[in-house]
Amino acid sequence: MKHVFFLQIALLFFYIANSQTVTDVDGNTYPTIKIGDQTWMKENLRVTKAPDGTPLQRYCYNDNASNCDKYGGLYTWDSAMSGSAPQGICPDGWQVPNTADWQKLVKNFSGGTAGRELKIGGSASFDALFGGSRNAGGVYSSEGQMASFWSSVSDAGDAKFAGYRFLNAKYDKFSRSRSNKAYAFSVRCIKK
Repeated sequence: MKHVFFLQIALLFFYIANSQTVTDVDGNTYPTIKIGDQTWMKENLRVTKAPDGTPLQRYCYNDNASNCDKYGGLYTWDSAMSGSAPQGICPDGWQVPNTADWQKLVKNFSGGTAGRELKIGGSASFDALFGGSRNAGGVYSSEGQMASFWSSVSDAGDAKFAGYRFLNAKYDKFSRSRSNKAYAFSVRCIKK
């Protein structure tokens, strides 16, 4: 019994020693998680200002402010990339992930299980929430069904589009696509 107690205490100290947080310009604090050799925020951004203090257009699902607390904000690509590239709206020392960052994340999981492992409760502790999105016309959709994250990479073939990654609650795949930059998706930052 003593051994179990000491093991629990040791694990608690290990967790505390390895737990890191990062704070955005608004003072929001986010836990971080190490996956492979990458360090990611464990939550979506909820920031209302770029790192230089410039106000951002942030949307909360269904225009309900409590949804920004629950899921994080939804940002157009231009808002997500406000400030210096590739940092965008991420805190200093962090950036909006690019295509290579997302690909490296996926390679940590075998057999196409990245989607399952990145969902809330998955082994990666990335804890992606299905906070939906907002289209260019202002219509919200897919709460509880989709988690979509911007990439910092603009589409070389059409400047109106940029890359993003998404999870569907029904499937284990972590897919990539491109979208009109006027859509609003979540932003998850990676440490530089």
